[in-house]
Amino acid sequence: LAERGMTVVAAAGNWGPADGTISCPGNAVRAMTVGATEAEAVVPYSSRGRPEQTKPDLVAPGTIEIGRFRFSGTSISTPIVSGILASLYGAYDRQKVPGCLSMGCVDLGFARHQQGYGQIDARKILEVLQDGKNTG
Repeated sequence: LAERGMTVVAAAGNWGPADGTISCPGNAVRAMTVGATEAEAVVPYSSRGRPEQTKPDLVAPGTIEIGRFRFSGTSISTPIVSGILASLYGAYDRQKVPGCLSMGCVDLGFARHQQGYGQIDARKILEVLQDGKNTG
């Protein structure tokens, strides 16, 4: 799908905190791999890449509470990123949106193979798109 121009968003998985725990499909080079955060920190269960690997690509909140129930996992983080991207694709050039992610994330202070570019921030991505500062 990625080779045909589709954006493939994949969960990093919940096998952290050891390095090298991201598996298929999250370890695919062209997949946009999403790890999980809570309280502006990468959560221990979020899978990590290896130090020489550029995965995950970014992180997003990984916990949702509905009534008495609490759900956690990178499968919570991934649709947040998918929804942000889908909303931006409707208003901006589809080819430029992914290139804005590196500038539209908040660095949480973790290693690149733990947090990717950082935590996705829809407002920052929107600012980058509106300013035309993206390179891709």
